[in-house]
Amino acid sequence: MAEATERKGLEMRKDYEAGAVSFSVGGGEPIEVRLSELPADIQRKLAVYGLAVKLSRATAGKPKEQWLEILQRMADRLRQGEWTTGVFGSPKKQAVLNLIRETDPSIREQFIASLRTAGILERTGVTDEDIKAVIGG
Repeated sequence: MAEATERKGLEMRKDYEAGAVSFSVGGGEPIEVRLSELPADIQRKLAVYGLAVKLSRATAGKPKEQWLEILQRMADRLRQGEWTTGVFGSPKKQAVLNLIRETDPSIREQFIASLRTAGILERTGVTDEDIKAVIGG
């Protein structure tokens, strides 16, 4: 599974199967970093860092009283192998996915590209996998 985003001219591609991240500017030659190239201690630090980010983002915009419950649910889902759990019940994420689903198929790809360019997909936590799930791709 690969995921591509673009923000302010910086294109980033995460290739989960290859364990690699690449960056390019304006379609130029990409710079790629593979986890397998990094020392084990750096891989472990990156994994812990990423886990902390993934978990903490689940609480974004939620009342403080719900944070522990949200974190527990997210941790449980990750333990079950669910990666694209996103922010539970995020109204913004659901709204974006609903818009994508309801967009006329003849302009859907252009609409998704516009959302990606504007950074809306990234800010709402919508992934390529989420999009495929709602449009049946």
